Amino acid sequence: MFVIFLHRLQNYYRSTTQWVANLLPLVFVAIMLFVLNSILRASAPEEGTNDIQDTGGRDDRTYYLEEIVPMVMKYWFSGVTIISYSITAGMSAVLPLKEKKGGLRHMMRLFGLGPFEYWFAMFVADFIIVLIPAFVASIALTGFDEILERKAIPEFFCDFVLFITAINCLSYLFSHAFSDPDSAIKNLSLIYIFGFFIGPLVATLILSAVVDFENVFSSALEFWFFVSPFYTFLVYTLNICIRDVEILQDTVFKVGADDTVVDLKIAAGVYAYQIIVIFATVVLIDWLISRRYKKADTHAPGELPPILPIHQDVTDHEDQVRQAGGLSENDPEYLQVRAVDLCKTYSGAKQMAVCKNTFGVKKGEVYGLLGPNGAGKSTTFGMMAMQFSVTSGEPELMG
Repeated sequence: MFVIFLHRLQNYYRSTTQWVANLLPLVFVAIMLFVLNSILRASAPEEGTNDIQDTGGRDDRTYYLEEIVPMVMKYWFSGVTIISYSITAGMSAVLPLKEKKGGLRHMMRLFGLGPFEYWFAMFVADFIIVLIPAFVASIALTGFDEILERKAIPEFFCDFVLFITAINCLSYLFSHAFSDPDSAIKNLSLIYIFGFFIGPLVATLILSAVVDFENVFSSALEFWFFVSPFYTFLVYTLNICIRDVEILQDTVFKVGADDTVVDLKIAAGVYAYQIIVIFATVVLIDWLISRRYKKADTHAPGELPPILPIHQDVTDHEDQVRQAGGLSENDPEYLQVRAVDLCKTYSGAKQMAVCKNTFGVKKGEVYGLLGPNGAGKSTTFGMMAMQFSVTSGEPELMG
């Protein structure tokens, strides 16, 4: 497990793409905030006008720049952060997908690396990697008091780390649904932006327009807060930004029958159960996939193929393999690779693709199968590597 952890960190450290994907969203957020701020300030009322009511004795321009602009920036900050990190969130699934595509995950299973050990090592490594953009974002926000007060930056740091960690777990989950890393990144960006963020928001707005807006929208938003890490981040980040703004006190998000204000304790608890549920699902699916290869086929064995005369040395080797079952590793006759009467019949086929293959390989030996195309060589090794299910027989690796 520690090797997987180091491998993930090494992969990140050596990959320029990974660094860019981790930090580029922060640059995108900064650019979008700068653009919006410039537009808002350019649209400010002229000095000396007093058309806006309840400005506290300030003229319209001063009130606009001191109250309206910061308020819009606070709301914009949460949404644009979610969108920017949704675009590159699939990068955490790249390494697992590469290892699955290249067959390395099969080899890890063969040598006893279980689903929990593999994904937990990935999880811990990615958690450490997340600290980098979280630290950079927190440092950058110290210069933007109109978005977030400095005393709230530690809370935002925790909020950001937990949000990206939850998204990483989602990427692990979706890695089971894809086979190609490049297509996974593109599709995950769309899934996160439209499926987990904009989609629920549009559906909620439509439902609110049809029914009672205030009650339905607040109830739906509370539901999404507990279900989706995207809305957990949106709601809690907004609360951090606006809870000390007097004119925005009515918009501070609250949950429960007693209208409890969402704080770090509540948000961290929601993130925690989201991460646990998603991570447990990832491990369960991986475990089911690994078990699938070990289960026998449900269909009956096919007809026996034409069998050539068997030489005596082959018969002697098969007898030795059958007798070698259950030996300890210290026994000189111990076989690291052992197959007894291995058979494979593909679904819908009338004839066996592999018929009663029996062989064994000791430590240090080089072993290969010879035969014409279609003889079953690849199928045999595929069954030994848990890439194909076994119709019948006993495949063993490392005992």
